[in-house]
Amino acid sequence: MQYGYFDLANKEYVITRPDTPAPWVNYLGSPAYGAIISTMPPATASYSPVPTADIHASASIP
Repeated sequence: MQYGYFDLANKEYVITRPDTPAPWVNYLGSPAYGAIISTMPPATASYSPVPTADIHASASIP
């Protein structure tokens, strides 16, 4: 089954069939910005104008 193709000119994978066999997730991040992009909602993004050394320092993880 083919769900897309690699576009060498634009250096990206183009999805032509969004009904992939399993959901996928991509993470984009830097010290100031983070985003999770998925085929399934919800997506999330966060931005901090002042980069921090440890962005997760105050997060509580169960």
